Amino acid sequence: MVVNITDDFQGGTTGWTDNTTATDADFSQYLQLTNASASPVATQQTFDVSAADGDITVTFDLYEIDDTDSDDFLVFVNGVEVFSLTFSDNTDEGVQTGITGDVSFVVDSVAAPANIGEGSGNDQIHRVTLTITNNGDDLTLGFGETLTAGPGNESFGVDNLSITRVDAVPPLDTDGDGVADLVDVDDDNDGILDVDEGGVILADSGIDGTIGVDDGVNDNTNIDIEFNLTSADPDSPFEPHVLDSIEVNGQVFTDFILPDDFTANSLDGTMPLPTSGNVALTVNGVLTGLNSTDADYEDEILTQAFQSRNLNAYQSLNGEDFSNAAFTLSYDAPITIGGGGFIAITERGGNNSTTVTAFDEDGNELGSITARQNQDYLQLDAQQNSSQDVEIALYSLDDIGPIGGEISYLTVTFPDNSNDAPDGKIFIFGDQTQIQERDTDEDGIVDRLDLDSDNDGITDNVEAQTTAG
Repeated sequence: MVVNITDDFQGGTTGWTDNTTATDADFSQYLQLTNASASPVATQQTFDVSAADGDITVTFDLYEIDDTDSDDFLVFVNGVEVFSLTFSDNTDEGVQTGITGDVSFVVDSVAAPANIGEGSGNDQIHRVTLTITNNGDDLTLGFGETLTAGPGNESFGVDNLSITRVDAVPPLDTDGDGVADLVDVDDDNDGILDVDEGGVILADSGIDGTIGVDDGVNDNTNIDIEFNLTSADPDSPFEPHVLDSIEVNGQVFTDFILPDDFTANSLDGTMPLPTSGNVALTVNGVLTGLNSTDADYEDEILTQAFQSRNLNAYQSLNGEDFSNAAFTLSYDAPITIGGGGFIAITERGGNNSTTVTAFDEDGNELGSITARQNQDYLQLDAQQNSSQDVEIALYSLDDIGPIGGEISYLTVTFPDNSNDAPDGKIFIFGDQTQIQERDTDEDGIVDRLDLDSDNDGITDNVEAQTTAG
């Protein structure tokens, strides 16, 4: 089951303890918080989220309007203050993160302060994301403020509210023996251990968040990480910069997991990349002339960029509105989520954000990660133009979804990129034996779940027996 509650406040709203909305041609209609609001909770509403039992994701746009001067905006979940953050009209607050109890939050500024509407002062839009665990059947969401002047001088607004919840996925138990595959050493109960049938190791990496940086929630600066490159001249943007291996805390990973297909659209086909010369292939510092207006663009960008270890061969995205655009990479052999692999996001200069969402073969979302501009990327000593180097944001595979989940598709979107987007690519790197399972007879059933893995009519447990004489 799924919970999907939305409110864009157009035409007013109901259910809040204070339903006051304001309308502006540039901000549209939104839930308004002013200095006349109640304190500390200006308005709140209780939502029924009992239709599903998993984690809850709440997102909304926070409008910081006019002359805020060290004024606080507060969020409450089930009566508990999650955060109280301070805003000022001439300050770009950037990205703010934290955890309070079972709630983690990210508040990300969409753009620098500038006059958008209402009065003549600076305004700013912030995208707020709350992730709530261990919640019951009801969710009470509240907002507060410490404003000292009224609308026309300063106010806050809440808009485009979304509350989503899906059922927690029960652990897979292929042979029905009451032992989940995650811990079962013989998933198909054929008497042959999974490890001997090419099964992956379903272990937790122990790493949460962006590797090598402090992302505000997880401080991973103590992780020893090295990207080993081969380049004739790392200081030249006109040379290949080939990634040979990634070393994490002394463990070397060398396998580059190739995607089998590239689609210039989201998985559901609703978010196409612009058809433009600004969506193009760059190889070794030179625009090749291949772009998304070409009929063979998807095939060529796949082979020349996304299937290449050369970090200086990548997709360039510039000069278009990418806020409702995406591309998708697909894998014929699913990638099993565990501790043996990584998702790498490259971006020339690290100045654009990238969101990667993983899906299984049925199109069910497994989870997502976002590399934030100028924060989550690590700079490599490999130049891509006169002023920008290759930068990489690296995540353990088990940071994008549940251990044991199987990735068939990665869809890439671009938060807050209305006229620019990342110049780079996405790839999976690691130990292939730990993340991509063996399917000897290529029947779509991996060997550890296939009772006749070579499809010769003789079951594996019979073939495993020794023969005397």
